[in-house]
Amino acid sequence: MNILKFPVLLVVVLLFTFSLSSCGGGDSDPEPDVDVVDPPADGDDDGNASTDEQIFDDFVASQMSSQRLPAVGAIIFKDDQILHEGYYGKSNVEQNLPLEESHLFLIASISKTVTGVALLRLYDEGKFDLDDPINDYLSFPVNNPNSDTPITFRMLLTHTSSIIDGDLLYDNYTFGGDTPIALKSFMESYLKEGGSRYDANDNFSDAEAGTEFNYSNAASALIGLLVEEISGKSFVEYTRDDIFTPLGMLSTSWRLDEITETIVQPYEVEDDDFVKIDHYTFPDYPNGGLRTTPREMANFTAAIANGGSFDGYELLKSSTVEEMLTKQIPNLDETMGLHMFLQNESLGLWGHNGGEQGTSTEMAFDPVTKIGVLVFTNMSDADLTEIYEEAFELGKKLQ
Repeated sequence: MNILKFPVLLVVVLLFTFSLSSCGGGDSDPEPDVDVVDPPADGDDDGNASTDEQIFDDFVASQMSSQRLPAVGAIIFKDDQILHEGYYGKSNVEQNLPLEESHLFLIASISKTVTGVALLRLYDEGKFDLDDPINDYLSFPVNNPNSDTPITFRMLLTHTSSIIDGDLLYDNYTFGGDTPIALKSFMESYLKEGGSRYDANDNFSDAEAGTEFNYSNAASALIGLLVEEISGKSFVEYTRDDIFTPLGMLSTSWRLDEITETIVQPYEVEDDDFVKIDHYTFPDYPNGGLRTTPREMANFTAAIANGGSFDGYELLKSSTVEEMLTKQIPNLDETMGLHMFLQNESLGLWGHNGGEQGTSTEMAFDPVTKIGVLVFTNMSDADLTEIYEEAFELGKKLQ
């Protein structure tokens, strides 16, 4: 990891004095993929909408200062319309580069929602049933050596497969480029008996499959491999052709070598300095390796919030979305849908959050009002809960 230190106190001062206005981006930026709603002018019927937006922007700035966040991208939408968006702080501190709407964030585990949808699209096509054993569709067997119960698709999608994250799942980062290890090769080495990363005790739970909730990055990566095995396409190709391109997510990518736009620089804080982290990838990328913008990810999130469709494109059947946003294992976990969580029960918000080296992210939406929010930052271990809750409350005022 290459690191470069920059005084945090100086950046905090910069953050207080800098906040981009809503709907940022230069003249060369492409038209947004969703309609932008102009903020209400002063003196309209509400009389306070603009004030509400400014209060929210000021709140984001205060959170950035208190948590030492270099940049925050936040977007609020309803249906297919953007209600408010803001790009605050610095995409790159050392270069003094302001965050813009075209800059891409690594969204960490929010990536799992895309991976889950990719698999559920194949379910919509009748390629499998949710309670089918996955071994009927894989080119190598995946069995818990401590359990006789077959692992099913539903178990993978609800983190009850008994596949767990062992030590050999980690420390497989490639910094400065794309991983040279193929998804299938990596998953086979981790899950197939005799594989170089196989450990019967460390990679699998002692519990029977389907009887224990255990959040699993390894199982989520296996979902990506199942998409490959069932569709006959690489996971990168399938998600690009069937999700990103139809939804207008033209900058979104799993691979660094496909990205031409600016990637937001990841940071950590060490000894009161910002520590710059090289851009990185990992072979189990379907569980957390997607890079996208708040605007582009809003298109995907809106499709789910809208019952499966966005701008005339059916991402999922409405019945599948309904199943996705239904508690699947209330006896084991009260928040688990199908690769989607009930993020905030009091507000009725479904979604997912994410955290990786140099990034923290939140996705939350209400399938009833169809209001959703996305909040991304380029700092490890940030708490974005209050920001996304305030964003949702602003969305209710602006709808």
